[in-house]
Amino acid sequence: MVEHRAQLAKLIATMPKIDTGNTANTTLGKRAITGVQINASKGNTLFSFQGGVSVGTPNQDFEILFDTGSQQLWLQAASIRGAASAGNKFDCSKSSTCKPTGENAPDILYVDGTQVRGQFVRDNVAVAGLAVPNLKFEQATLQTTGNNRTDLDGVMGLAFLTLTVWEQYWDQLVKRNNVDTGVFGYYIDETDSVGGISFGGIDASRFAGTLNWFPVSPA
Repeated sequence: MVEHRAQLAKLIATMPKIDTGNTANTTLGKRAITGVQINASKGNTLFSFQGGVSVGTPNQDFEILFDTGSQQLWLQAASIRGAASAGNKFDCSKSSTCKPTGENAPDILYVDGTQVRGQFVRDNVAVAGLAVPNLKFEQATLQTTGNNRTDLDGVMGLAFLTLTVWEQYWDQLVKRNNVDTGVFGYYIDETDSVGGISFGGIDASRFAGTLNWFPVSPA
């Protein structure tokens, strides 16, 4: 999977434990800033940002990679073939709100050689109590693994959305005004082993000094 190396300036404080909850089916108001607990991978070093997501009715819970290098959400399906992880798998037939679309998703190819193929479905998706109902995402039915084997159940892409075939969780969350601002940020602690994501604003308690803003390309 695409990995994000921890090359950020050291940030202050140890992240409190935050319950990601089981709220995929709850109608939620606007949130100012919502924290998501991130777990360390590859021993005790935070090389990639992993956390929980809840999908469906009743909730099915998954451990995913929050990835700024891709755009889409996919979860390994109950029927997945190939190099699937031993983790949880999404079963659309066990969710009363899951709707198959009959549409094949574009193949996904990551830089390490991992390839994912599957079909689009729609269902409720929630992270840390922030829910998007009826989100279009991919249930992966085939996965081939490149250089990095993983125990993750899927990937949530958070990059700029350029493919109209996708509906992105973060993009939909902002459009529905479920957060105050369309800003999210990653942080890690001084040990490089504990971190998180702040959705909906800048958490000033997580850094010292001032922020510098730079233009970025959506490519």
